Amino acid sequence: RERFLDPALDLCLLSYAALASVRAWEILVEGIFDSFTLQLLAAELASAAAVAVALIIRLKSST
Repeated sequence: RERFLDPALDLCLLSYAALASVRAWEILVEGIFDSFTLQLLAAELASAAAVAVALIIRLKSST
């Protein structure tokens, strides 16, 4: 099971970062500034940050 943990964290980080970048593009380029879109962006950025922290902790614990 542990051999799938690092790729899973990488995939989560990539997917949340991609979602956040698309949402930021929607806000900045398309000009959609409603509160729901901003809440989605905040949630996606928080999720990406949480996965990044988990990945850093995982890498430090494996060395």
